[in-house]
Amino acid sequence: MSFLKRLLGQKDPEPSDEEINKIFVPLRNAICNFKDSTQMSWTIILPAAQKEALTIILHSRGISGARSFFSKPQLKQYVHDRIPMSAIIGITAPSSPDDYQKSAADLMSQLSSVLIGQGCRPEYVAQALSSFALMVAAQVVDKMYASSILKTTYDELDAIEGRARGV
Repeated sequence: MSFLKRLLGQKDPEPSDEEINKIFVPLRNAICNFKDSTQMSWTIILPAAQKEALTIILHSRGISGARSFFSKPQLKQYVHDRIPMSAIIGITAPSSPDDYQKSAADLMSQLSSVLIGQGCRPEYVAQALSSFALMVAAQVVDKMYASSILKTTYDELDAIEGRARGV
């Protein structure tokens, strides 16, 4: 249905804060419980949340829709923090064991599947995941780290687009 709306030039309505909070609060609680029980670093958990958001948006909106979706937090970050995307060069998270990354990715996939299975719109789940990842990254880790998560998302989109074009 979303595809047909875009094809006909109709946009999906923006979610209300109440709709996002219905998803955000249980999502936040589950992720924080996971972090507390595993003692895993935010630098492992947050990229997994952002990557799951990207996966959901790619499936529901495609590459150009994903670029549009992720341009909103990028613009907000630039206006609020004055950090242009071009300033984020070479910031990387510390390496972590693959099993930790897999555990975090599995959690995000399970959370999104449950929420979508309960009738939450995929785009809203993606927005809640991405908002959580960027908010915690900026407030708990560092604002530049939040920017690097967003840049990694764009790098992944570029790579996917390149593969789609056969580059």
